[in-house]
Amino acid sequence: MESRLDLRYLFPLAMLAFLAHSDTLELWFVATDTLPLIETSRVTESAGIVDLFTRPLMAGSDFVTRALFYRPVASVTYAIDHALWGLSPFGYHLTNLVLHVVATVLAVIAIADVTGRPLAGYLTGLLFTVHPVTVEVVPVIARRQDVLLTVFVLGTVSLFVRWHRRWRRHRAENRGWTLRPYRPLVAALAGYALALGSKETALMVPVLVGVWAVLHGSHDRARERLGNAFAAVGPFAALTLLYIGIRVAVLGGLGGYSPSTPFAELPGYTLENVLSTAGKYALWAVLPVRFGGVGALVPAPHVVVAVLAGVIVLGGVGFVALTSREPLVTPMRRRLIFFGCWFVGPFVGLLLARQILLQPQSFGFGIRNAYGVLVPVLAGFVTLLLESLDRIRTRIERSHATVDLGRSLVVAVVSVVLVTTVAVSPVFSPDDGWEAAGELNQRSLEGVDDSLEGAPNATTVYLVDFPNRFDARNATPRSARSVTPLLSYSVEAWLALHGSSPQVQLIRPRTVETLPDRLSFATRVRGDVVVLRVDDDARSLDRGTDSGRKPPELKPWDSGSVVLS
Repeated sequence: MESRLDLRYLFPLAMLAFLAHSDTLELWFVATDTLPLIETSRVTESAGIVDLFTRPLMAGSDFVTRALFYRPVASVTYAIDHALWGLSPFGYHLTNLVLHVVATVLAVIAIADVTGRPLAGYLTGLLFTVHPVTVEVVPVIARRQDVLLTVFVLGTVSLFVRWHRRWRRHRAENRGWTLRPYRPLVAALAGYALALGSKETALMVPVLVGVWAVLHGSHDRARERLGNAFAAVGPFAALTLLYIGIRVAVLGGLGGYSPSTPFAELPGYTLENVLSTAGKYALWAVLPVRFGGVGALVPAPHVVVAVLAGVIVLGGVGFVALTSREPLVTPMRRRLIFFGCWFVGPFVGLLLARQILLQPQSFGFGIRNAYGVLVPVLAGFVTLLLESLDRIRTRIERSHATVDLGRSLVVAVVSVVLVTTVAVSPVFSPDDGWEAAGELNQRSLEGVDDSLEGAPNATTVYLVDFPNRFDARNATPRSARSVTPLLSYSVEAWLALHGSSPQVQLIRPRTVETLPDRLSFATRVRGDVVVLRVDDDARSLDRGTDSGRKPPELKPWDSGSVVLS
């Protein structure tokens, strides 16, 4: 059964998605990789667009010494933004916001297509656009890859489901071969190609396609179902092999994080770490609020107990729902299995990459990965809720009997989860974490740029006491918890965008409690080497270094300085 959406309801939902994050349009550039992405993606002529498909992400920056990724579609969007907006952050944030609106609309369409219920699509889209995880992604230009991935995966799933249903009808009616039934498949393959060019997580799409084809096969025999599934997956598998070949040719291998990065020393695959990581991944998508002072969930032993308890409770709810006297219909089981695979697939990939094991008991920058799996998680909750309500209503209407306890338990649990999620959404809980980070970045970088005007030939810049991070202990439970600091290659990108290309080293970068009222910059030039110290009125909490090089000897400073109010 194909859904029939009323387009009149999509417009107010799109407006809500826009308004929920409209405050991001006033932000400056935030996060570590934003400026390097802009600087390395800019082109001066149309031929430069083609070059973006022949090199790694952020080629030419120090990032490629840490990791190698192939995301040319995302790079093209940054190139277009730079051509349109230059260095005006408004335009880049507008692009992110529009893409989020598109993702919301496609979430409605895709879930309506998968479930055959427009109401399930509307509710999923509504919950998706106000989910607190969106605060970790939409305001950050560097995390556009996750929004693009979600847009193209949703489009691919929707188009494939439509094609598969038409194809089954076409075969059932024994019609001759025509191109028309295959048009949605061609469009789905195009969407998959764009998703692959946005982020590697798109590799889960062939698995989703295969699961859908198996669950919705037209034959009762397992062999025939699998045969049809392989036929449906075939074009996606061929495109995957082509992508892998191009990726290997460009990156010189499959890519990923370099062994020299901190990710090379991740915790091992112990039962405790895997369970803790699984619990964190589930909380990202269900209720991503802070538990503890710096984002830690709970002490390690309790994490295991909490995860096991959660599995038992949710498993019990699912068992009651699926084995009661009036069990869920077979199509509902298929949808829940499909949504479950959609949710678990990216987690398995992250687990194999070991990245998600970093600090398994705390929320880190990896929380952005939850953005793409919000749709199947919320869709699963919504479809389970709607089906349970339908069953309760039908039972009451037919027999006037007492309410089914199993169904009531499902409704209660799901309702609590969804209401709690909405309560901490950006609609009701505006977050100022990104705003403060943006202001700090703007003051710091513009001050550095002004201070280096007198040293146009500088080849090396040592930034001493550079404030690049806020104290996470002051964050509220509703605050964004993945506000990443500027690193040396972030500053290098900013200077390159303004016409200079010195190598930057951060010496004793500082963590501050609050946004400083003013920053002062004291400069000392030694030939082509510049030592630049930053002072502020905020209390410094922590000092470290992102460089293994020995810093230059700091002698008395020149009296000249630049002060930002």
